[in-house]
Amino acid sequence: MKNNRGFTLVEMMIAVAIFGIVMTGVYQTYDSQQKTYIKKDQVIDMQQNHRTAIYFLGQELRMAGYDPTGDANMGSSTATTITSPGFTKAGIHEFEITMDQDGDMTIAGTNETIRYALSNDDDGDGISDSIDADWVNSGAECNLGRETGGAGGLQPVANNIDAVEFLYVLKDGTVTESPSANELVDIRGIIVSVLARTKNRIKGYRNTHTYIPASRETDAGGNYLIPDTQLTTTATRPDTSWGPFDDNYRRNLYITRFRCRNMGRNPHAGI
Repeated sequence: MKNNRGFTLVEMMIAVAIFGIVMTGVYQTYDSQQKTYIKKDQVIDMQQNHRTAIYFLGQELRMAGYDPTGDANMGSSTATTITSPGFTKAGIHEFEITMDQDGDMTIAGTNETIRYALSNDDDGDGISDSIDADWVNSGAECNLGRETGGAGGLQPVANNIDAVEFLYVLKDGTVTESPSANELVDIRGIIVSVLARTKNRIKGYRNTHTYIPASRETDAGGNYLIPDTQLTTTATRPDTSWGPFDDNYRRNLYITRFRCRNMGRNPHAGI
């Protein structure tokens, strides 16, 4: 005789409850992994922006002053001042370099005059204008920009850059954030500090860190690694440390030094 009994209502409710518990656990695991993936993806994107910024800066700073003929922009042989390839601007927030890429003895063309600066830094302090006095970022776009040929405006090289600092190493070993016009030919290297952030805010994360650019690094005894007497602070902030921030962006600070290997080789520089 066949048994035609089915499931009771109680059994069905228990089964549904167990199924719901299992699916809730599966969803929570998936949701947690998805959030972790998104966070890691944003951090990776931020790190890639950093690498891009450092790559382009390094490539072109090493070419500053490139003059294969030794006669670029010589003009008259009796000239007492030669505008030789090298730095034409140098400040804590921007620089402009020239080079004779094609060896035609003139500085012309889009890739022979190059300027770097932040795209959203109207006050020239090297800090994005989207960051207010309490170090909260509004999220407005700010990129490390590159302008070529002295025209066309800044084009993004690296996105979501909060701050930059350029310090200049002169031929006598001193470091300054604002070389004089006569010192531009004496630049032999640059110490670059770049602060990048994630594109989007990170839910549940609070950034309260202070980031220390090269000009404010100290040793174990609290002494500035770059003597403070060599730097004249022109930034509009009360100090040149970055932070403490109070927002939801993750950040990464990278400090490196580039040698301008072509600077000092032009026989006509400083004539």
